[in-house]
Amino acid sequence: TGVMPAQGAVLPVTISAEASKFRHRDELVYLPPAWFTQTPPPKLPVVEMVGAEINTPSDWVRAGKAADAADAFAAVHGGYAPVLVFVDSGGAFGVDTECVNGTRGNAADHLTRDVIPFMVANFNVAADRAHWGIAGFSTGGTCAVDLTVVYPELFSAFVDIAGDVGPNVGT
Repeated sequence: TGVMPAQGAVLPVTISAEASKFRHRDELVYLPPAWFTQTPPPKLPVVEMVGAEINTPSDWVRAGKAADAADAFAAVHGGYAPVLVFVDSGGAFGVDTECVNGTRGNAADHLTRDVIPFMVANFNVAADRAHWGIAGFSTGGTCAVDLTVVYPELFSAFVDIAGDVGPNVGT
């Protein structure tokens, strides 16, 4: 609109699974206030937000208050904050893929080959790895470390909140 809103917006998105064939639940995107100020929008950095195996992508917004935290950050940075994409790494509640391609689905391909191109094409975000990171809680924390190490050409930073030392699906 060319006018900076006081707060960002959280939008539901339908990200194709064409590359991964990974069956996933609905995902969300947070757009900070600066995103709305120009056409095309500024090339903002992106953080993929990966939850635990017993979470949904919307839990980051509802229980984790991630959009509120991003709005608070944007408020002291001229409306600028990273775009957040709340992704689904399990496909269903209680499914632990550890964000790898395996018998539980091609989760790694979804988070790399589906999500990144979708975000670049649809939200004009920065494509360079220097502007991409992953934050995760529990299983998502393990995913954040693993994906950053396995795909250094795609991600430059991670936050691991209570993740395991490495991929671990129990027995």
